[in-house]
Amino acid sequence: MNFAAFFWPIEFALELLGAFRSRNLMLRATFGYLAAADIACFIATQNGWGSYMEAYWLLRAGKYLFLCSVSAVALGKMVKSSPRLTAVMAIGLAFTAGIMSYICLTAGEPIWIRLLDSSISAAAILGAVLALGWVGRSKNMPRDWKVISAGMLILLGGDVVILIAAKLYWPAHNLKWFPELIQLAMWNYAAKVGIGEARLPLSRNLIATEEVRGAVQ
Repeated sequence: MNFAAFFWPIEFALELLGAFRSRNLMLRATFGYLAAADIACFIATQNGWGSYMEAYWLLRAGKYLFLCSVSAVALGKMVKSSPRLTAVMAIGLAFTAGIMSYICLTAGEPIWIRLLDSSISAAAILGAVLALGWVGRSKNMPRDWKVISAGMLILLGGDVVILIAAKLYWPAHNLKWFPELIQLAMWNYAAKVGIGEARLPLSRNLIATEEVRGAVQ
């Protein structure tokens, strides 16, 4: 069975749908990047398997940078942090995952083993941090961000298990479609239930502002 021919169009459709529906800028950017990466990988396939693999692993690194940012926003929702602290967490997650990936990439192993190990380490770090925050602080999160975090945990946990299995039996990597599609479906559901900062209509904002001013005076 050609897994890519069957699942790739579904994945691409979910990415496009999320990019158009999400009102959260970070989530919209992540959906957009994933859709653009799929287009780039499809174009690369026209130049052979080698070109596709180079594009896939390069763009996968970019995907994890976006996942670091989304994870940091989710953690920020858990601890109710400021935007500045959330940005610091995103940089810290990306730096830690990058260091671990670099260590794996420079190990004395065949290149495909090094690429798998780097992805495993990045997914494990992000998943572990997000899981710890979920256990301790998930009750502080809005419902939509709970869905986002749960989707992330499914994706990252699936990545770790499936990539480890792929090291032992390469066809196991075809299972990667299942956590990816589940995560995209959950993120699209979160976009439907209203992800992003809630904002009052302009007229109600003006009324609320006048009420606050009156109370102060």
